[in-house]
Amino acid sequence: MPEDATPSRWLTKADLAQHYSISIRTVTNYMRRRAVPYVRVGRVVRFDRHACDQAMKKFEVVGVG
Repeated sequence: MPEDATPSRWLTKADLAQHYSISIRTVTNYMRRRAVPYVRVGRVVRFDRHACDQAMKKFEVVGVG
């Protein structure tokens, strides 16, 4: 991504996988389990970056040790 470009709020499945360093298959599994919010219009699926960041906080591990 060029330096002057701002990151898009709406991500594709591949973009979300790259954002969290996970596989596309994991994103699909999260969708099936309703772990991440998404919008579907026809065959197009998009993820709101901010909503997904909030949803992923439930996977955060705190106080290990």
